[in-house]
Amino acid sequence: MFSPDNKISRGRFYTLAVLIIAAFTILGGRFYQLQIYQHQKFVSRAEANRIREVAQPGPRGLIFDRHGRLLVDNRFTYVLSVIPWEIRRSPKVMDELDDFLVTDQEKLQERLKNSYRGAFTPARLASGLDFQTISLLAEHRLELPGVILSYDPIRFYPTDAKLSHVLGYLREIDPNSLDKMKRSNYQLGDLVGWNGLEQEYEPVLRGKKGIRYMQVNARGQEIGSVPDRKPVLPRPGHNLYLTIDAELQAYAESLFANDSIQGAVVAIEPSTGEVLTLMSAPQYDLSLFSGAIEVNDWRTLRADTTRPLYNRAVVGAYPPGSTFKIVTAVAALQEGIITPDWTVFDPGYYRLGRRIFRCWKPGGHGKVNLYSAIEQSCNVYFYNLIRKVGIDNWAKYAEIFGFGSRTQIDLPDESPGILPDRAWMDAHYGKGRWTEGHLLNMTVGQGNVLATPLQVAHFAAILATGGTDATPHLGLAYETENEELEKFKYASHEITAVSQKTFQEVMKGMLEVVNGEHGTAKAARVPDATVFGKTGSAQNPHGETHAWFMGGMRKDDITLTIAVFVENGGGGGHTAAPIAGKIFKKYLELEEAKHVPKSPGFISQNLKNEQQ
Repeated sequence: MFSPDNKISRGRFYTLAVLIIAAFTILGGRFYQLQIYQHQKFVSRAEANRIREVAQPGPRGLIFDRHGRLLVDNRFTYVLSVIPWEIRRSPKVMDELDDFLVTDQEKLQERLKNSYRGAFTPARLASGLDFQTISLLAEHRLELPGVILSYDPIRFYPTDAKLSHVLGYLREIDPNSLDKMKRSNYQLGDLVGWNGLEQEYEPVLRGKKGIRYMQVNARGQEIGSVPDRKPVLPRPGHNLYLTIDAELQAYAESLFANDSIQGAVVAIEPSTGEVLTLMSAPQYDLSLFSGAIEVNDWRTLRADTTRPLYNRAVVGAYPPGSTFKIVTAVAALQEGIITPDWTVFDPGYYRLGRRIFRCWKPGGHGKVNLYSAIEQSCNVYFYNLIRKVGIDNWAKYAEIFGFGSRTQIDLPDESPGILPDRAWMDAHYGKGRWTEGHLLNMTVGQGNVLATPLQVAHFAAILATGGTDATPHLGLAYETENEELEKFKYASHEITAVSQKTFQEVMKGMLEVVNGEHGTAKAARVPDATVFGKTGSAQNPHGETHAWFMGGMRKDDITLTIAVFVENGGGGGHTAAPIAGKIFKKYLELEEAKHVPKSPGFISQNLKNEQQ
């Protein structure tokens, strides 16, 4: 009998069996890993190739004035984005987009680079597209793989009040800002508040994004929605209510409508700190920023010598002129250095060593006491007075009234101004190297002292209330998810370092400024209302004198305090005071037309929290 010759040894047999079993074990394990353990991962990847997530921006909250008038609304603009991976597969798409968007390849590539955040993440190329362009793109959609058409809400301003330096505008977030806001779920291309209240209240106004799911084919073209994927609806931001009175704001703006007038107006309800008007002139058209601003428009604004983008009311710091004499008067009275009857003879000049410091009135004011010195804005009286008061007392009370520091208004980039106390002067000039001559300049609001119109209006509000220091603010309330109004809370305290008697004595002089026979602000008078004030004319080394008026008006329970600043406006009594008088009258008309007692807060009775 024959036996086979292919017998293998037992050892080789077992080795081969182990290898076969190991191979099948590895294959089985890999099969399990791919088909079962990592099933969801690869399904997600496959779905990602088949399904595209398209972000839907949530509309920003609307903005209203204190009476519920709509100041900022939303409109929608079309946006064109591309999937970078698809564009790399089909380079001709970018060439075709050149023709549709009427732009050049270099600009498109630059936009693609700036908004790139991943090969499969949409990158924005253009926004604010007109209907004709959208129609053409939609018509050729099958020829443009990787191209996405969506829409974004943009701002619209249905009001006569421009409010350009109050509201601010939106801008696409840039990489530098994105690094600082990573935890806030922002992405390149998102619109974000870039200035004014849009920036300050970004967390309140910003909406929450939604998502819609679109099916795409192998070429990256959208072929319809995904029926088994429910879209996530976007959520609008919270509506914001401001302290601004839109009618009064529009009226104040009209008084500076002449393009040759630059300046600022700040009007405050003194007991609450609510800002009813905040205006900087000249202004600019916020609608230019409602979408992506054109390069030429931006260059024109930047090149304008009147600086329309500059917020003179909050950022601009200027010599406050004779409005600052009130600080010296308060310091002298409170420290017991003088009484209101203390007199000085003004011949029209004051001699300090070899220097002559002149009064604004060449012949002088003769013999004046505190009341008449304030009424007629006598420089010589305050030259004498500041030497008795000294820099330490003067700076102490100026600081109490908020000069040299920010008011903490809810606007970005507020300037603190400059309050040159002894330490500042020593650091600036050197210890022992500055003289009383500097002090004489500062008491009349010249020299090194600088203040913003907002600070001066805040000072007037403190004087009007006899020492209530309420933080100036523009945000009044916001609408919660339950459609209730939640009122913002702001700090307020009483200034106890200055007595009521001191405030009353100073107020007597300021009443004479408007109502006295020799008052410098007669143009600010309002029939049947009590008006007080102080004018100022600040010398300007770069041009004509700046004009100032600060003061307030009261009639029954209607009160308003104001600062008016006219750049290169000349005398405060001739230029700034008439503007203040017109605004006082307009406000009185608006309030009396309601035929109801004035409430210092928002008219709605639906406020959840009262201001403290």
